[in-house]
Amino acid sequence: MYDIKPARAGAVKTNQAPISPGRGRWFKFRYLVVGMLILVLAVAGFWLFGREEKPAAASGDIVERVAKLILLPSDETPTVAAVSDVNKLKNQPFFEKAKDGFYVLIYSKSKKAILYDPVKNQIVEVGALTLPDSAKKP
Repeated sequence: MYDIKPARAGAVKTNQAPISPGRGRWFKFRYLVVGMLILVLAVAGFWLFGREEKPAAASGDIVERVAKLILLPSDETPTVAAVSDVNKLKNQPFFEKAKDGFYVLIYSKSKKAILYDPVKNQIVEVGALTLPDSAKKP
């Protein structure tokens, strides 16, 4: 008569075609590539945008460095300014040798200005400070 065999455990008949072995590897490879791409983009993003800008040197640090090179007025604290666009200053004789990144120490009481190069740790120029008439005290 009829020979009835028990069904194997886990054997379920469906209407779907079996997945070929190559297709499973392709999906794994694609996920691996996408994952690596996301990882590379994340690292590049942190590297480019996550870096903190180095803060400009503190004015006290600049004054200390310049004080080792020249005798500074002790009765006042200078105004320290960084040269950020040397092209705007080229028409002034004091800034002829200036470059972006240099610092200017301005002593208004002593009427001195000092141009300092922090990279070479060198004083580039020292000059008398002339204030406009509107800035002078009566």
